[in-house]
This record gives sequence, structure tokens and C-alpha cells, in this order.
Amino acid sequence: MKPLRHLWPALESVPGLRAILAEWKFRFSSEFEVLRRFLVVTNEVATSYPVFEFGEPFSIVQHSIDDYSAIDPNGGQALALRQSDVLVHRFDFVQFARIVGKALKSDGDPQRLGAGDHLLRIGTLPIDLGGRPVFFVMPFDSMGLSAAADTIASISHQPYLLLVPTRDLVNANIESAIGRNDGQLVAIGEILQIDSRSQFQISSSATHSIRSMFGAGPSGNVFKCDGDAWTISFEGKSIHLTDTVGLKYIARLLREPNRAFPLLDLHEQVTGVNSLVAKGTSGELLTQETRAVYKSRYCELEAELQTAEANNDLGQGEKLQIEMHELQQEVSRSTGIGGRSRENSDFERIRKKISEAITRDINRIGKSHQGLSTHLSNCITKGVVCRYQPDSEKDWVT
Repeated sequence: MKPLRHLWPALESVPGLRAILAEWKFRFSSEFEVLRRFLVVTNEVATSYPVFEFGEPFSIVQHSIDDYSAIDPNGGQALALRQSDVLVHRFDFVQFARIVGKALKSDGDPQRLGAGDHLLRIGTLPIDLGGRPVFFVMPFDSMGLSAAADTIASISHQPYLLLVPTRDLVNANIESAIGRNDGQLVAIGEILQIDSRSQFQISSSATHSIRSMFGAGPSGNVFKCDGDAWTISFEGKSIHLTDTVGLKYIARLLREPNRAFPLLDLHEQVTGVNSLVAKGTSGELLTQETRAVYKSRYCELEAELQTAEANNDLGQGEKLQIEMHELQQEVSRSTGIGGRSRENSDFERIRKKISEAITRDINRIGKSHQGLSTHLSNCITKGVVCRYQPDSEKDWVT
């Protein structure tokens, strides 16, 4: 993702968000094609034509229905124009605010406040970002921004988020007015980015900042992906990490504690790849070593089940029976006619890949949260069967 650099100064410099297409092209520069969808043509004909290289605008003169000229007031050259060149295009602030609201995952549709079109309530933040109302203002001077802050204060008696294009028009008086209701001001130009598909996104760091503004940090144990970053909390301490496949494997295991995941099941659930259909394979999917591991684990489960039944522990007995059934299924699907092992050369490679990915990210977690790293190292089994088996009950938000 990349930031938009030309949009924000353009919105704060074009009076009334209305200009001919040539001016929008100049203001938006390399971002014009991405932003063109927000420009709406009107029936209004401009009276002047900007000439940025020379400073003073040219006067527009109409000769016929589709014949216009831009005349240099200093007696220089004249530009021949068509009607499409002189029609005013307005920036659709409401449509743009709707896109911003979607990026913030706020509910509701933009609603105009006051007499103008440039102060909107664009919904309410989701609960995990604080659940506060969101306002968006397109000011053209500090007085306009101050008036917007007063309007919001008169209708909202709770903390809120106010979005502005940049901080260029913000002064101490405006910050004071916003702070009276514990409002928070954010420059949308600092947090809104665009991805490779020309879709607007809020940066992950901005999402975490907004959470902090409203005291909406995650509670309990959290191992959750948000866009391109993970929010991870354990025993009261939170960290944030960039996305990797190892974190996805860990999260899948945390989602169902004590469940035994056959290696290829885990791989398929995280990556979406069914390795059993790979072509050109060689070597056994279920090797003699793997058979021995499965058999040993099955014997352990049988012994544990006898103990659970003797203690009348129905819950534990059910869990053990489920794992035994899963092991039986894994052996069954990995075995062909006559008990011969199916072939798949990817099995060992995948086993190593998953184990290394999990280990790598547990170590990465340890750089910022040693307690969680130790917990995961002790409680996650990696091998032909993977499992998260905590020593005490742990609830995770994933």
C-alpha cells in the first residue's frame, strides 16, 4: 500500500471543491486516474482557465455552443477550448466520505451537518476501535474548521473522532474546542492509503492508534489478524507483528485447543492447498517412521482413555476418543489398496516448512513478549500431528 500525497493539499486548496478538469488534473497529478471517480461534471461553465506556469488565469470567452477560448489578459496567446474543457467538475465529498467510512469499517451512511456540504457524520467506529461517532470535515480555512468543531460539540456529548485532510489548518483554539468533549482529531492524509487494486485502506498502525485513543485495546488473550498486521495479547501485555504464515498456523491451533491436527489438514486449512492431489510424487506419504509415531500416540491415547473412564471423566474421555478417531482417519486416507502407503514427495517438505514457520514466529514473538513465546513453545506440538495443548484452560480471540 502507498499513501496519497497530492489528494489532500488539492482538497484544501480548491475553493468549494469545484474546478475544471484541467485544474483537477494539475492538482491530483499522478493520482488523477485513481481519483477521477470522485469528480462529477456540472452544467456550470467556468469563467477563468488556470495557467499554473504563468500564474494569472486566462479569461474564458464563448464563441458558439462548443467553441470557447481562454484569453491571456496580458495580450498573449489564446487557447482554443471545447465545452468539455470549461465545464466545472465538483469533487463528490459525500461519496469520498463513504469510502473513508468503509475503510474505517464504520457503520451508517454519511449525513450532512449544518448548512454546508462539507461537514459529515460518516458513522460509528466498530466496537474494537472504540465505538465512537466519526465526523469528517473539509475545511477551507481555520475559521471553517473551528465552526465545524463547535457544531459537533453542540450535538455530540461523548468522545468522537474528527477527520480532517491535513493538520495545516489546526491551531491551539481548535484543539481546545475538540478536546472539550474528549474528541480526537486525526489527519486522514496520515492514515489513508491505497493498495494495488486502487482500494482505500487504513494503515494497520493507524488502526492501533485509534484503538489507543479511545482506550479500546484488546482484552484477554488475543491472536488476531487485522489487515497486514497481527494484534497479539497475553496475560495483559499486547504486541503487534507483521503478517506471516507461521502466525496463521499458530492462530489455527489456538482456535481449537487440545485438538490434534494431522499435518496435511493444518496445511490445507491455512494455505488452501490440498497436497494429496500433487502430481509427479515419489516416496511414501505415510512412512514407517510416521506409522510408528501414529501407533505410539494411539497407544498413549488408549491408556489415557482407560484412566479417564476409570475416573468417570466424560469430558476428557470424549476429547481422547475424538483424537483417536482423527488419527484413524489420517492413517486411512494416507493408505491405498492393500494397506500400501500413498505416495507424496511433498510430505516431508511440508512438515519441515510448517515446523520451521511456527518456530520462527514463536521466536519472533519472544523478542517482544517472552512470556507468550515460552507458553507457545511449551504447549504447541509440531510434527506429523500438530496440537496446542495448554497446561490450563486458555480462551483466545482469533
